[in-house]
Amino acid sequence: MLGFFIRGSGRVDDILLKEQSRILYEDAENGDTAGWKIYDQGPGTASIKNVYDEDSNSLVIELSGSGKRTGYNLLNEDRSWWSNTRHSIIQWRMKYAEEFIVYVAVQTRDGFRYIYYTDDDNNFHAGLDEYVHHNIGSSANDGNWHTFTRDLVADLKAGQPLNELESVLGFFIRGSGRVDDIVLKKY
Repeated sequence: MLGFFIRGSGRVDDILLKEQSRILYEDAENGDTAGWKIYDQGPGTASIKNVYDEDSNSLVIELSGSGKRTGYNLLNEDRSWWSNTRHSIIQWRMKYAEEFIVYVAVQTRDGFRYIYYTDDDNNFHAGLDEYVHHNIGSSANDGNWHTFTRDLVADLKAGQPLNELESVLGFFIRGSGRVDDIVLKKY
């Protein structure tokens, strides 16, 4: 429990303790790739680099491998799950010029799930077993930077209406490109 103490006499006005409204998991500005891991090498070699991106004028994470056959994940630096029970809005920026799949690993009342996003245009979404699918549009892989903000509670409910989100565990992505500014927020 947080608290504060005042010694002596005086007046205290407008003291407000506020819970953190956002958690930044990656902005690449520290120059490293701590927390990132290649979880599926695919054929050939794969890499994760912290590089400068001229279009965004900042450091970003560059993922390079064999297209969607190579997978990467972002967890805590010690490789543990985020286990975030207070934030359910995810936001990330990406610059991709090929197909990709973004997965957000979550714990739900009905067990472990991946809420995942693909670069398709149709409004198809499904919630079979441990996978809940959503499309975010083919323009997402046009080689430009795009920011995506997704309500994980709503996205889970769209595919599994009776299920409940309990915690957000981590960020996974398949495909080669650049990502930055991975954040969890509150409503």
